[in-house]
Order: sequence, then structure tokens, then C-alpha cells
Amino acid sequence: MQPGIYTDLSSDAYHAAPGISKSGLDRMARSPAHYQAYLREPRVVRSGTALHTAILEPGLFGSQYAVSPKFDRRTTKGKADAAAFEAENAGKEPVSEDEYENWMRCAEAVRTHPACAFLFQKGHAERSVFANDPVTGEMVKCRPDWEA
Repeated sequence: MQPGIYTDLSSDAYHAAPGISKSGLDRMARSPAHYQAYLREPRVVRSGTALHTAILEPGLFGSQYAVSPKFDRRTTKGKADAAAFEAENAGKEPVSEDEYENWMRCAEAVRTHPACAFLFQKGHAERSVFANDPVTGEMVKCRPDWEA
């Protein structure tokens, strides 16, 4: 990864890219073992990540999540319907209709709140920034939620 600001880098690509972030430095400050555990832990907290996407990157929500109907997987038809849904939505996180509706209501509430609506009028969500530290030469990175 070259130093620069990337506007279309996915969250997964950002986390997989070389460089250390503030989150990584926070773990390293505790101990190298904490940092190693951080590198191995899953980076997705499902509900928080989905809500984060719904609020800050609503245009990406549909490419990352799919509302799954309920299937009776005890029946041949239910199994076939579930398999067809999974094939049609490969690579997407399946979510229930209730989860989806809850996240959309929360996102709408944030985006329509007067203070938040004002903040979201101009700016960029989730841009990935990479730079070489001038002292160590190490790659450092950050991904601010929102930049005005």
C-alpha cells in the first residue's frame, strides 16, 4: 500500500493492509501479546458494523447485507429455497427482516436529527489514510468514520 488517501477501499481491505493503526497501538501499549491477539480476533461485531454501514455508508449496505426470509430447513422446499437464497446472495451477510428494519430506523433517526443532518451535509465517510511515519519509516494508517 502506498501512502495516500483512498476513498473506495473496503473495510476488509483496510484491515488487511500493512501498517499499524491507533487501535493496534492501543493494544501494543498493553503488551505485545495483546497486539497479537488483536491481529487474530474477528474485526466484525455484527450489529454495530451493520448499523455503522447503514448510517455512514448507506449506499454500500445492500452490497454487504441481504435480508433473509425465514426458511423451514426441515423440508425439501425450505432447504432448496435457503440454498437458492444463499447462492443469490453469496458474499453478503444474511440478516433478519427485524434486524434490517431496526438498523434502517436507527440510521434514519441519526441522519434526520438536526445536528447530525448538518454534519452529514458535507464530507466523506470511511476514507482510508496511509502514511510513512517520519521517525520510524513504518506504515501507519487510520480510517476516520467521517471527515467534514
